[in-house]
This record gives sequence, C-alpha cells and structure tokens, in this order.
Amino acid sequence: MTRTVTRRVVSLWLPRLATDRLCRRQQATRPRKPPPSPAKPHITVAAKGGDTLRLTAVDLAAQTAGLFPDQTLIDARTLKPGVAVDDADPASDLAMLERFATWCGRYTPWTSIDGLENSGAGGLWLDVTGCTHLFAPGQQGEAALIDDLVRRFATAGYTARAGLADTPGAAWATARFTDRFASSARETACIGPPGKQQNALAALPIAALRLPAETVAGLDLLGLRCIGDLTALPRTGLARRFGKTVTRRLDQALGHIAEPL
Repeated sequence: MTRTVTRRVVSLWLPRLATDRLCRRQQATRPRKPPPSPAKPHITVAAKGGDTLRLTAVDLAAQTAGLFPDQTLIDARTLKPGVAVDDADPASDLAMLERFATWCGRYTPWTSIDGLENSGAGGLWLDVTGCTHLFAPGQQGEAALIDDLVRRFATAGYTARAGLADTPGAAWATARFTDRFASSARETACIGPPGKQQNALAALPIAALRLPAETVAGLDLLGLRCIGDLTALPRTGLARRFGKTVTRRLDQALGHIAEPL
C-alpha cells in the first residue's frame, strides 16, 4: 500500500534584511569594546526620481521614530537629525540571501531564494517535506524545526518570521501575516495544520495572495478585502474581470494547482 506524503513548505521572511545586514557589517568592524552610546535609528537610501533621495529601508528604531520607506531623506533628517544613513545595496542583499539559502541546507536539501522585496525585505523557500521527523516525531518535528530556524536567524542578528503550510502560497501568506494567528505579538512563526489552508487563509487580506497592488485596489473597490471573499465567487467571472493571475494565485495557495519552487 502506497502512503501519500503531504507536501510541507516553509516561507522564511526577513522583513529587515537590508538594515540587519548593514548592522551586522558595522558590528564586525567595530573595536571589541566600543564606547557605550545609544543606538541610532538606521536607514538606507537610494536615488528615486531626479535628485530626490528617498528611504528604501528602515530598522525598527527608525520606524519607531516615525520614519518609513519612500520618505524623502530631507524629511527623515528633519524628523530625526541623528539617523544613520547608508547607500542601498540590493546586490549585497541578494548575495546574503544566497548564502542563507545554502546555509538552510541543514534543514532540507530543497531550498531556494524567494527574492528581494520592497522596503529592504527578502525571503527564502524551504521544502521540508519528509524532513521534520529528524527534529522530533509527528507535528512536534515541525514546531522544533521552525523554532530552531527562527532562533538561529535571531541569534545571528536577523529578524525572521516563518510560515509553514501545505502550499508555498499559504506559507508565504502566513509568514507575512503572522499577527493574524499569533497568540502574542512576540510570536514569529505560524504552522498551518495539514489540509486546512482554506480555513487558515480565509481571514487574511487579499494582498496575501501575492497579487499586484492595482489588482488588490480594484478588488477592494468591490468590497472584496479578504481571501474568504474570493473563494465564494465563481472562478470564471473572477478571471474575466481581473485576469487569470487572481484565480491562479488563489488556487495555488489552496493547493488546487501545483506551484513548483
């Protein structure tokens, strides 16, 4: 008798990849015993449109101070004069993601880069199907793997959030919208029960389907704001009005069609 193995995928999200990488680089070049000083908010900038410099990424301290991506550097320095500024370096961010993807081979031989995102974020894929039992039996193995993964990134100085589900789409959504599932704001991982992705995704915003911003805006105008709103609609009409990308992403997240990594 052949046993069917449920596919299990981890989406690892590094929401502050750019600023975390810069912070780690600066720590590596400091003297072993630097003089005590308050931590400065940290941002990266790049030229966007003419001579205007705008923020491309901010760390937690900068965000707390009221700074945000796409804000002009002039406005940021007016609000927070002591902010530390570095040039944006997407090539180095991507190289770091590649190193992380290789390092994650400790969990599974199937890893890949999800890519860089806006605001200095980045992501990774880990197909952990058949691998979690190496950490602990049953569902405990999934929890142990995710806990070890996120903890090691945190120890290395990188903010990380993880989602684990049957499909890449569901894992991606839960990694980036963990607060919808977490019992406390400090939790950084979400594990979706096998075969339950439709229930888990229903309350999440439509943006969690990895759709273009203009498509999300168009759906919002019709009062369609969460994934559950879409699952109740006929696929044909949805595709005719908004294109096949919407139905394809929805069916990928729900596991109706395959999505290779």
